[in-house]
Amino acid sequence: MKKTILSAALLAAASFSAQASDLSYSFVEADYMQSNVDDQDFDGININPTLVGWGLKGSFEIAEKFYAFGGYSSGKDDLIAINDVDFSAELDASVDRWNIGLGYHMPINSKTDFVAELGYVQYDYKFDFNVNDDGDEYSESYKVDTGGARLSGGLRS
Repeated sequence: MKKTILSAALLAAASFSAQASDLSYSFVEADYMQSNVDDQDFDGININPTLVGWGLKGSFEIAEKFYAFGGYSSGKDDLIAINDVDFSAELDASVDRWNIGLGYHMPINSKTDFVAELGYVQYDYKFDFNVNDDGDEYSESYKVDTGGARLSGGLRS
């Protein structure tokens, strides 16, 4: 039985490698994302953020060894939700991320390229806080934006 499974796995792997072609640097990709953050203590209330969202990214080859890339992703979570008879409070968070840049690729062998990228990355964080205390309502929004350069290198196969 084990030999049959191993043989089937090897045949499947061989068929995938036989279908492999040159690496393409022109693509569009849609993503579903989920990011879990370790438990945090917020004024005596334990929160465990799980950002859930979507993303879209792509790349376009602009010359023989150069390509442009970019992407956008967005995620959000209800961090705190307290609902009592006379009191309710909510803290919602959202994170938007986008990037754009240029890349260079150089073949190492027929199936692997060295890749170097230079780009810009922007993060936009937004927090919404709403309180209803026995009919008295209070709302506050806070936004933080940060961005910077990105330089990366690696292998693509």
